[in-house]
Amino acid sequence: MSAPVASLVEALIRPLAAELGLTLWDVEYRGSGRRGLLRVTVDRPGEAGVTVEDCHLLSQEISVLLDVEDPIHHAYDLEVSSPGMRRHLRHAWHFVAAAGEQVEITLYAPVDGRKRYLGRLATEDGEQLTLTTETGELRITRDQVSKAQVAPDFDALLNRLSDPKDR
Repeated sequence: MSAPVASLVEALIRPLAAELGLTLWDVEYRGSGRRGLLRVTVDRPGEAGVTVEDCHLLSQEISVLLDVEDPIHHAYDLEVSSPGMRRHLRHAWHFVAAAGEQVEITLYAPVDGRKRYLGRLATEDGEQLTLTTETGELRITRDQVSKAQVAPDFDALLNRLSDPKDR
């Protein structure tokens, strides 16, 4: 039941997020007993990212809309947040957006004796993935991936912040 609820809610709230200049990153719904959790993750294109105020405003707008549309027929908590630095990658477009970044990937089945990899992601379509690791290149498809998330390269970030030409 959680996937259909999340899909329905996603279709309802995508226009709200767009009106506020936000990108709807993900919608998850988890029911637990009599109370569920609706988790909405949004981002703002560009360097600034999403603010707490953005999340608060969108949360208010979503609450009003879902009270009217009533896609969830029991009590639930609504959580609106940014994807954060270690954003999870689930959809093909997530992988495209993360191209060039360092990512951590866990596979369903081992490749070359390993299930977990850390490396720089390359992809054009979000389905065929190339991960450049310390030991070489790993070529996989998205359906082989159990879990993926951006793994910030803090050394590169610190180098960029300390470079005088970037100030």
